[in-house]
Amino acid sequence: MVKWTPWPVLGYAALKKGKQKKQKGSHVTSEGQPAVQGGPPRMDSTISLAKDVIGQLKQDSTEKVVEATQQLYRMVDDAWSTPKYGRDLACSISDALRLEGGLDVVLANCKSEDRAVQLNSARLLEQIMTADNRDYVAKRGLGSVVRLACSRKEPTLLQIGMGILENLFKHSEETCTKVIDWGGLQAVIYGCRMSDNITLRHCASALANCAMYGGPANQQRMIEFHACEWLFPLAFNNDNSIRYYACLAIAVLAANQDIERAVATSGTLDLVEPFVSTHDPGEFGKSDKAHSQGDLRGGW
Repeated sequence: MVKWTPWPVLGYAALKKGKQKKQKGSHVTSEGQPAVQGGPPRMDSTISLAKDVIGQLKQDSTEKVVEATQQLYRMVDDAWSTPKYGRDLACSISDALRLEGGLDVVLANCKSEDRAVQLNSARLLEQIMTADNRDYVAKRGLGSVVRLACSRKEPTLLQIGMGILENLFKHSEETCTKVIDWGGLQAVIYGCRMSDNITLRHCASALANCAMYGGPANQQRMIEFHACEWLFPLAFNNDNSIRYYACLAIAVLAANQDIERAVATSGTLDLVEPFVSTHDPGEFGKSDKAHSQGDLRGGW
């Protein structure tokens, strides 16, 4: 196994020296290789190391596959949390996984009978659900991923599953319809019963994404599944991120005139204005991880 030094230790000093801003656009070069323009010098070596680890996903040894999957998870998770260039690094590693065939392996391993392989693969998948990877999953492995995400086998897998569904609901109206058909919305609403904030944050964001990207027909289905009733306690949560996504979902649903009365009747719409009037958008953007540097996975 290739030894990896966490990114914040390996390259944080270099981050401050990188003055050139990354140009807007894809994280993939015209040659189909992940690239970070204007990133710190150590970023290329970190991506190169990630490619070496991706190669180890294809080994026959279950122990080595689990070890490689865990290492890639740590790399991406640390990247998302790194200031300034973290998003670029996380996206580049995620691109590399797709372009090097690693995403296919991860999707296959999500169906594994081995618990450690399946659990760690699902955890990694939830971390690498960038726009291009969401599109890839939607076209090549949506059904099996949704079935896994809807699993209630154990709290850890349920929490990861909510994160995966949060991302899938952000893909397209067609994907939202399929995810709901396969039980994704019911799974999210069930997840709203949990008590841990990580799961609830995923659930609130998933409902907001479904409302924003699902279109009128799927907004109607949210009403039929009593989403507004479950958004009510989420909007009262002490966690500001949970409250934000719950209020966002409520506001989007209320904008649909066909279901506006149902939303108003639930009482959830009355919770939006107090939240907006008592929170500063700038401060919230800094405090919420998904907004602090434009996290491309879940959320807004």
